[in-house]
Amino acid sequence: MFSDAFVIKYFNGHLYVGGYQLALNGQIQAGYWVDGTFTQLYADPTITANIQDLTVSGSDVYVTGWIDSSYYSIPFYWKNGRVKVALAVGKGKVQFDKREDLKKRDSEREVKRATMHQLKRK
Repeated sequence: MFSDAFVIKYFNGHLYVGGYQLALNGQIQAGYWVDGTFTQLYADPTITANIQDLTVSGSDVYVTGWIDSSYYSIPFYWKNGRVKVALAVGKGKVQFDKREDLKKRDSEREVKRATMHQLKRK
């Protein structure tokens, strides 16, 4: 079995290591070790979880990272190996908003161009 570590913390006499291990079946298992005991964070073999940081507060272990889906990465955090926050849904701009932004950008560019032209004359 292959393992890789990204975060190492020492807290109250215990060693915490965050990373992943590659199981014999080829599955990447993201998780953390506490004094050598592994806790897996995400069990779906079709999705890859990644760890970014690990923090310990009292007896709680907080891990931040993301899960790669087929199109985008979703930020997550885990508390004691359980997902606490999954995702937020946002709404994109409508065509009217995009046109307004383009007009504003064009006018700002014209002002900057005119200002630079005046400065070059002096």
